[in-house]
Amino acid sequence: MRTTQHILFYLQMLVLITILGFSLFKSGEIMPLKGHLERVNRPKLNIADWLNGSYQKQMDQRTQSKFGFRSVFLRLKNQIDYTFFDEIHARDVVEGKDGFLYEENYIKSYLGKTFIGEEAIIHKTKKIKLLQDALAQLDKTLVVILAAGKASFYPDYFPAQYDTIEKTISNYTFYRKQFLEQQVDFIDFNHWFLQLKDTSRYLLYPKQGTHWSRYGECLVADSLLNYIEYMRQVDIPEIVYNNIQLKNKPQFTDKDLEDGMNLLFALDRASLAYPNHYFIDENKTKLNSLVVADSYYWGLHNMSFTSAVFEQAQFWFYNNDYYTADGQSGKVADLNILEETLHSDVIILMATEATLDSFAWQYITKLNQQFEPKSNDL
Repeated sequence: MRTTQHILFYLQMLVLITILGFSLFKSGEIMPLKGHLERVNRPKLNIADWLNGSYQKQMDQRTQSKFGFRSVFLRLKNQIDYTFFDEIHARDVVEGKDGFLYEENYIKSYLGKTFIGEEAIIHKTKKIKLLQDALAQLDKTLVVILAAGKASFYPDYFPAQYDTIEKTISNYTFYRKQFLEQQVDFIDFNHWFLQLKDTSRYLLYPKQGTHWSRYGECLVADSLLNYIEYMRQVDIPEIVYNNIQLKNKPQFTDKDLEDGMNLLFALDRASLAYPNHYFIDENKTKLNSLVVADSYYWGLHNMSFTSAVFEQAQFWFYNNDYYTADGQSGKVADLNILEETLHSDVIILMATEATLDSFAWQYITKLNQQFEPKSNDL
């Protein structure tokens, strides 16, 4: 009995010493966590914080975020909660039927629960139309894009609690209606993906991701380039994708929702298509561009769409942070919106269904405030 106690004691001490040593001397983290993680900085020591206990509390939080094997233990806890209690510890992520993962806001947007009202969308569409026409007079092309949405694409796999909720008019359906009525030039990838759903050879949406698949992104890139070429009447770079490989292990962002769950074991997978792609720009005209979009543009940006297609290009993520084709970044607030817009040949505004309630993140309003000649209609 005593021998068993000694063994258990030494094992416990070995685990504690290993954790302590890893915390002090680790060169890298085992199974690093992914998704939205709040960084806990070392607090600054001062008398006031020491006396009221806030310094100690902040140091305790930092220590908990830094101890050795934290990611492994957290993944173990998440796995147990998911496997045995159907609990998911990832912000806004829910699991539907057959293991389909969704960001819940996509479901709510599809069902019309985030609808901002007809008057607001009519007013904003008028602004977009006026701006599109005004820029056209300056030989600029405003490309308005309704990106595809996973909730619209896979409504049959929603979690059971949404089965009895009636779908009402959504921001997407009313924006599409107004764009058509007010003759806004736009691309509706959501509508197009739904048309391809039953005929596409490969999946356009992954089960464990919130964005269109890499194969879907290649289709979008090709379609968008053809549209810009038609609108500008110039021969611009083109994308070529071939040698498609089917993989059971999702690549790129095709399992971004699963990544955010931080589990120990992978979920059941479906085969996804991964084309080899490259851009042809020899003897092609490269335009300047400005893209104001949500996260649905990240896939295109990261597959070199921004840098390979355009001469000078910027991606304004939610009209907040900017990223250039040559790797620079910063805050949009530090830029002159009017100058950057007029420096661009093509301006792209893109949003998926879940972000249409705030489309286009004050870009249109702020640009109209600076636009010359000023108009009361803008």
